[in-house]
Amino acid sequence: MGRETSRTRIEARMVEVGGRLVQATAPSHWTTARLDAWIDWADGATDLPLAIDGFVEDLTAKAQARGLVKDVRARTRFRDDLTAALLQGVIAIGPAPFGEASPVIDAAAPEMSAVLSARVAAHRGREAATFAAAEFARRLQAVMDAVLRCEGDPGACADPGQNPS
Repeated sequence: MGRETSRTRIEARMVEVGGRLVQATAPSHWTTARLDAWIDWADGATDLPLAIDGFVEDLTAKAQARGLVKDVRARTRFRDDLTAALLQGVIAIGPAPFGEASPVIDAAAPEMSAVLSARVAAHRGREAATFAAAEFARRLQAVMDAVLRCEGDPGACADPGQNPS
């Protein structure tokens, strides 16, 4: 990492990623499941302190650009505290969501249940649409493959009712 921002002990260990063994560098107290999740978060990078450092630098620059850290000292403290919290597993930060931001819901508001139900329904709808699109693409690819494999009359090969595949 270059900076001593955390007292977290870092170690290298072998993990399975994509069906092959790779050496990953991560905090020693992370479980294999946590390590796998962070490798996914880092888009397959296995030097997680380096990936976290890059992420934190980017986030710190954004915070500074928005005036959330006023000077070099505040910027350094923000960067170091955020890096330490991520490495210690106190927090985890994902990418910014696409689309509209989730509203703040007052837990005491009478409409809270309805608002939460609507958010859950919208999320499930997006998930179902994503799954349906992937399944449709898979099935369409199978039809295209069957047409390409077919030997014989091109008209019959292009007709799903007549294509033996």
